Amino acid sequence: MIRSLCVITILAIGVVLTAQQKPVTVYVQFIRGTHQDTPEAAEWKPVGNRLSKKLTPVFKWPHYWEVKRHTVTIYPQQVSKVILGQEQMLEIELVDPGQSELRLYRKGKLVRKSRQQFDSKLAIMGGDTEGDQSWFVVVRRDRPT
Repeated sequence: MIRSLCVITILAIGVVLTAQQKPVTVYVQFIRGTHQDTPEAAEWKPVGNRLSKKLTPVFKWPHYWEVKRHTVTIYPQQVSKVILGQEQMLEIELVDPGQSELRLYRKGKLVRKSRQQFDSKLAIMGGDTEGDQSWFVVVRRDRPT
């Protein structure tokens, strides 16, 4: 009887904690870093100044182009999948209150995984370098400019 009450109490606490977590909206940007000063495709746009200032000192690329942008609503304890390109996919999960896990896939294989406090405003995951360019995924809470 006491064991059953303990199990029910633990389950109830879990339900309450999950219910307290609200869905969160994030913005996902699929970025190309390159030496080319013009985009490869007409729909690519230069990244905003704030993001460019964060990327340029860390990575070797002088130019960053936004290939795709997604607005994603993330629900607690559910995996949100974002198709980035023909070969790349991102999974985002709120694993604990205030903590998220990002899983980046290429050709169906996990290539990067990151867990961080969700109150951080920006997460950057780098992809592979391909000749004179590389790709990045940026997950942020504020709307990109």
